[in-house]
Amino acid sequence: MNFLKTWRCILRARKLVRTDRGCGRFTYVELIVVIAVIGLLTVMLFPVFTKSRSTSHRSTCEFNLLTVGMALKTYADDYKVYPVGDEVISILNAEGLIKASGDFRCPLDTSAEGNTYAVGYLGGHPRTIQLDDPLVVCGWHKRIGTLAVFPDTNVRILNQETSDDSQIIPITVTNGGQDVGPGFLLHQSNATVIKSADGNEALIYGDNGPYFISASYDPTAYSGTGMFTVVVGFDTSWNAPDQSVSGESNPTYVKIQTAFEYCKVNVTNNPAVNDETSLSWQPDTMLLTNQVSIEYFKIYKITHLYTGQFDEKEFVGQNAYSYNITPILLGPQ
Repeated sequence: MNFLKTWRCILRARKLVRTDRGCGRFTYVELIVVIAVIGLLTVMLFPVFTKSRSTSHRSTCEFNLLTVGMALKTYADDYKVYPVGDEVISILNAEGLIKASGDFRCPLDTSAEGNTYAVGYLGGHPRTIQLDDPLVVCGWHKRIGTLAVFPDTNVRILNQETSDDSQIIPITVTNGGQDVGPGFLLHQSNATVIKSADGNEALIYGDNGPYFISASYDPTAYSGTGMFTVVVGFDTSWNAPDQSVSGESNPTYVKIQTAFEYCKVNVTNNPAVNDETSLSWQPDTMLLTNQVSIEYFKIYKITHLYTGQFDEKEFVGQNAYSYNITPILLGPQ
């Protein structure tokens, strides 16, 4: 009954229904003010709820990455080597170091497989792993960048020069107008487009089956010029074809980052020259060696994961470089 009285009070504009108890007068102006206040509160609180949900997703993923990092550290302590193979979670699960149930994924992971953390560091001796080497990454956080767990088991944003989240600019990753998630096969004839919210763009191509793992954008890199970091994966089996990934961007930089069974590679383009920087993986079944080739780069860094051998060069212009890897002859010490 009280509800009906209140409803009548709201609907009447001037002299609304008077009962013995009365409900006072309620004008159109007052009604509009009430509606406006409710709308204003909704607008003000919506970002708070959205941010809270985003923070919750990030916290869940960070906890998962921390769990993986601690399991990887235990594995390395036991076997003196990080697990070799791309199904990191399966290996850790089989060793009883982690319990990866169906919900062990980033809350933002919309893939059918849900193997958010399956692709990680593909091998290496603990003594050659640097503290800034990502062990496992999650590429679903396109609003903040790539989350990664490192050898010290700390979880942080990959390749973010500033720890101030206010400097982070969201990105979108699309191919043919469709959103792209981790595990997407890169195409040579159709560019995968990475865009930052401030309007910068990078084009990434792939040949013979390399796949996209994650991408992030740091507007503070190179004294504010900005840099996209693209993490990619390769099929490194002996019967795999020659594979390559290339990227270009102007005026920002693009760094292509990957880890093979026996080496890790970072190659950065030179946007001033605007050449298409490429990174190729070429297995050789006869010589039992693998070759990494780089073309049109500004900086490259290659580290052999078992010997610790490190090579770094910086050029300007059109350059080519090859690095031979002999994984069969080397192993955990």
